[in-house]
Amino acid sequence: MVKYKVMKERLISEDGRGYTAYGIKAVENGCEIGRVSDIGCTYILVRKLCVQCNRLKLSPVHLHDVAEDFAVKA
Repeated sequence: MVKYKVMKERLISEDGRGYTAYGIKAVENGCEIGRVSDIGCTYILVRKLCVQCNRLKLSPVHLHDVAEDFAVKA
C-alpha cells in the first residue's frame, strides 16, 4: 500500500535566496517510489493535501497532476 508523506526541503530561488518548501513523497514497502518537490511553503496546506492523498488511496501515477492542480489553487 502506498503512503504519502510530507517532506521538508531547503531550496534556493532563482535570485539566490534560500527558502523552505514542502513536497510530498510516495512510499511503498519502505521504498520511495515517487516525489513532488516544492508544492508550497506552508506545511499545513501541504499536509492537508497529503492526508487527502492517503485517505483517497491516490495512485502514485496521479501524484504530479494532483500536486500541479493543488499549486494552481493554493
